[in-house]
Amino acid sequence: MRKLLPFFILFLSLSAGAQNWNIITPGINRYFTNGFHYLHGMRIDSVINTGTDLHYYPYRSLRQGGWVAPSGSWLGERIVRKSDGTHLFFNKWNDTIVIKSKANVGESWVFYSDSSDVYYNAEVTALDTMTILGSLDSVRRIAISVFDGNTQLTADSFNSAEIILSKQHGAYTITDMYSFPYHDPDTNILLGWDAFFRYTQYQVTVPYILNFGQLPAPGPLNCIFKLVDFVNPTYAQLNDWNVGDIFQRERCWVGSGSVSGCGGGTYFLDTVVSKNVTFYGVEYLLKGWTAGRHSQGSNGQYYVMSPSQRTLFFSNSEHLFPDNFIPEAVDSSDIWRQYFYHYFPSDTSNCSTGQMYYKSWDGSGISWVQYFESYKKGIGLLRLNDFDASQGATVSDSSIIYMVRNGVACGAFVLPDTSIPVNASALAPVVQTVKVYPNPASGYLQIDASFDNYDISLYNALGQQVIHKSVTQSRLSIDLSQLPQGMYHLQVTVKDGVVLHHKIVHN
Repeated sequence: MRKLLPFFILFLSLSAGAQNWNIITPGINRYFTNGFHYLHGMRIDSVINTGTDLHYYPYRSLRQGGWVAPSGSWLGERIVRKSDGTHLFFNKWNDTIVIKSKANVGESWVFYSDSSDVYYNAEVTALDTMTILGSLDSVRRIAISVFDGNTQLTADSFNSAEIILSKQHGAYTITDMYSFPYHDPDTNILLGWDAFFRYTQYQVTVPYILNFGQLPAPGPLNCIFKLVDFVNPTYAQLNDWNVGDIFQRERCWVGSGSVSGCGGGTYFLDTVVSKNVTFYGVEYLLKGWTAGRHSQGSNGQYYVMSPSQRTLFFSNSEHLFPDNFIPEAVDSSDIWRQYFYHYFPSDTSNCSTGQMYYKSWDGSGISWVQYFESYKKGIGLLRLNDFDASQGATVSDSSIIYMVRNGVACGAFVLPDTSIPVNASALAPVVQTVKVYPNPASGYLQIDASFDNYDISLYNALGQQVIHKSVTQSRLSIDLSQLPQGMYHLQVTVKDGVVLHHKIVHN
């Protein structure tokens, strides 16, 4: 047995070595992002052994919102791996793209050749080491050069682009193979022939908005994808709150083509008052208020505020994305809808650092997003927007505008104006009247009411009650000297159920 042991170890070493420098990693899902954080996935659905060659078949993708039959993913229709480490990729036009994963430093070959005199040359420039997915690994650096005949096209955006291969993880940086070279043979670059290529160029302005401006021409920034450590969080991980955390959300209907902000709608303020962690997940009790907007034509608008309380449960087994999730893979249940994703591994928006996820879809095959939502790990849903491209207008929009997490405030708190317009008596008749002065106040606040049996509550900008009194007289003076300066909300509740609201400024 001892005599056989060295041979057994040698066999294992050779077997392990045979897996090294394989660009494709069947059985393991990989995720990549470009310079705009657009998310691609690598998944091999089948492998066929033909002689000494291995044929890899990636997942299928929709094209143009179902107008074109499903075809190859961004890796192409298939990949052929030769025994010497040469990988052959096949693009939209079934042309061949070549990568030699075991070439030595200084070795070069034709990466891709157009039917014209233009061709792309690849050369191994270095064997190096770098940290990939948290561990040190050996890498091969391959530089791309572009030529027209014998003349190097230095102005071409892909000249000096780099592909990096990892010994243990396969491709570390790699271009979009299906679309390469991003134009029909013998033509110039053509934007727009493929919906997926358009979306790979969209730039997300952290944390929410897609930039629908002029798309950049194809180049390394939007067409070279780098391996990332993609995390698919559970809903309990996504919504990781503590008692005392505060969230204010604005929801509204918008028109006129706006996709950012609504300038007033319904406001929701939630404070986490209890947290119960169970075997199955976490349950939160939230208390706060809802302020709905009312309009009286030219007389202006006001808000009606009412208390709210709700319980939310988030599972620690259900994930934000499905099991075996791969962006752009065909969903047979909805072949007319294209989904697109952006992923930020270390997003620093919203006064925190963590993973952010951006999901959008296009239900008609056109290049304008019709719906998008964004999430931040630890915070949860940041924004949900329904955009009707055919009308050029945002139909509805809901987003977090202010929060306090672990005592740190972020964003701009909004205290809705609950004062009734002068001529709104027909809409909201109020028999009782109350006069509050001076406003702005300094040190004290005087209340003159037409009734003498009521409660008063004063709330600070965080929605916290700082003063409460039951009153049995029409005139009352409130001492504000111990309160910090700022914006306050005064609520006067008459015993017959009428509630009056005033916004107070304390200087």
